[in-house]
Amino acid sequence: ILFFENLNDESKVLKYINKFKDEFGIDEGLDELMNNWYVYNRKLGFFDDIHNYLDDQLSNDLNNEDKIYYSIEKARTYMEQDMFMQAEEIYNGLLFEYEKTMNSYKNHFSDVYFDLSHIYMDEYIDDYQLEVKLKVKLYE
Repeated sequence: ILFFENLNDESKVLKYINKFKDEFGIDEGLDELMNNWYVYNRKLGFFDDIHNYLDDQLSNDLNNEDKIYYSIEKARTYMEQDMFMQAEEIYNGLLFEYEKTMNSYKNHFSDVYFDLSHIYMDEYIDDYQLEVKLKVKLYE
């Protein structure tokens, strides 16, 4: 895998990550390999593969930490698809559901707030900049 990463051959990297994943049944326990799986699938536009995998995982009886982890990955996939409303809905759902216990999952919720800030910047900053330009023109 590292060989193809050095060659910047993303499709080959994903091919071998998928083979490894299928043969050995990797999951979030192998963070770096799974993270690469998400990254390369997103880069190459295989969003349905990610959504299918995440939906399958989320349909299982999961502990809270795993549910939050898979939900964040689902939201990030929506963000890569420029589907910011769906990502924001997932994040808002997590914030509501874990409002009283989110301190127990600080690492995950710091990711949630970080990603929400990116959604805000991507979705609303253009409107803000346009509003500022209009106000400047009014005073010229």
